[in-house]
Amino acid sequence: MQSNVGNEIKITLHEPWMKQQVVDSFCKQYGNSVEQFSEFFSKFYDNDFQKGNSLRLVAILGDVVAGFASFCKWPYKVYGKEINSLQCGNVIISENFRGKGLYNKMLDYLNEHHSRFKIDLIIGFPIKEILKLYLKSQWKNPFNISWYISVTNIFSVLFPVNKKKMESLFLTEPKYQINSPYSNKIELVKTKEFFTWHKSYNFIFDYYFFRIEHENEYIEFTLKINYREKFIKELIIGDITTNSHSIDFIKNAFKKLQKAAFKTGFISFISIAINDLDKNALIFKVISNLKFKKIEKDIKFIYRNFNADENLLSNPTNWVLYRRDLDTW
Repeated sequence: MQSNVGNEIKITLHEPWMKQQVVDSFCKQYGNSVEQFSEFFSKFYDNDFQKGNSLRLVAILGDVVAGFASFCKWPYKVYGKEINSLQCGNVIISENFRGKGLYNKMLDYLNEHHSRFKIDLIIGFPIKEILKLYLKSQWKNPFNISWYISVTNIFSVLFPVNKKKMESLFLTEPKYQINSPYSNKIELVKTKEFFTWHKSYNFIFDYYFFRIEHENEYIEFTLKINYREKFIKELIIGDITTNSHSIDFIKNAFKKLQKAAFKTGFISFISIAINDLDKNALIFKVISNLKFKKIEKDIKFIYRNFNADENLLSNPTNWVLYRRDLDTW
């Protein structure tokens, strides 16, 4: 099934013969190694978790790929029920075809053919500059994800990252990632298959975990280090999994995490991106109590609903979102 743009360019599904042109376009635009990006492309889309589940669209002119956009499987639960949800992924428009509204046409293609692919929901985290493009195509921006930071060590710039030090203070394998304490929220479905797929294509970052357990309660933080301005090292809390409803337990865990980060000597600050519109959420209460500072930077959040409960989706307090919800985590 194809959609025409003008008389020549068509929107259709990606086929294997198109891959090299797509890879070349990304590498020309962003300076990636062709070999490395080709490997990433295969591991991202040809894995069993994504194969047959993700949607890859192309704009073609004859045998020339003018544009590419992907929407990868990103499973969410809405009040305990898993839906067929996707996330906006890689997008590239070839240099000679920019300014022709090709990506808009790809979004129109989704609007026209979503039932064919049985899509319930698509989410995205666009940059500010293209937010309006989505809003014009019936997407919604109910809220944005806010960043909060806590300074750890002002002398951290003097010390380089020490991997052995990190591994002595933090764990390298998760225990509770696939568990979920929520039944009345909208959240990422955490399965072993999902994390195995994510780990297979993401070979740039090292991930760490910090876990506190006491009797029947647990909390586990998913973490990674990010560099800012070369010498500033940020420890990002990408995800939190807990079964605790005790603010004291969670607060104590955050304090222990802060102490561990300080002990490294090289962590400058801890950051966390959360949906802070649910003022009753325990995580928000804890970081507020611990004087995490909200900064101006945020992450734009959008969705296009096709077949999910709009009343639930449109209420910001129903969403549990962290940095790990983005495909770039």
